[in-house]
Amino acid sequence: MKLIEKLRLRLFNGAFDSTKCDKTTVLVVDRIRKLRKRKEEDIVKMRNKICALLQCGQDPINKTCIARILIEDLIREENILEAYVLIKGFCNLVRGRLSVIQVQRECPENLKQAISSLIFAAKKCFHEIPELLTLEKIFKKKYGSDFVLAATQPNCVTPVIVEKLSNRNSTDEEIEKIIQQITKPCNINGEQAAWNCHPTSPYLYDGVAYNAFINYK
Repeated sequence: MKLIEKLRLRLFNGAFDSTKCDKTTVLVVDRIRKLRKRKEEDIVKMRNKICALLQCGQDPINKTCIARILIEDLIREENILEAYVLIKGFCNLVRGRLSVIQVQRECPENLKQAISSLIFAAKKCFHEIPELLTLEKIFKKKYGSDFVLAATQPNCVTPVIVEKLSNRNSTDEEIEKIIQQITKPCNINGEQAAWNCHPTSPYLYDGVAYNAFINYK
């Protein structure tokens, strides 16, 4: 009986390539680092352009005006950027638990949401982060098709990831929030000030602010 169990364990563990998983998560993190730099530069340009349009008197509540369209694009870009932060954090979490993943047949409870979120993100971000599809295949081989299918359901995924990667239209309240953020540093009623800050969010994962447990540099 013990021999059969050992053979089953050996066969099962052979289905998971921890080295490949480790290398793939490193590639995802590196890809995000490059994407982050580009997106942050784009966001600064978008904010400055929106500020200039608002100074010209455009009404961003009008859904057909250029300022409104740019603000909606800005919100989407900032949402994606925040999703990337979480994806990077989940990759680091998986890397730190590879030895546990290797020996356990089922997905550890404290990793289910992180791994499910990576699989969910693969469906949404594969154009910019194709390495996520490789991770999806690795987890599919490890845990089976049913696990991967379940992982694509929003209730299995970190809610923030679902929110940030959704394609919904921005609300008037979200538009107004961005307007307030932009007009204050731009000083619409006086001299224009360059916008030179990066978006931050107070989202938590396991009770810890993500910008505290994820090292961007």
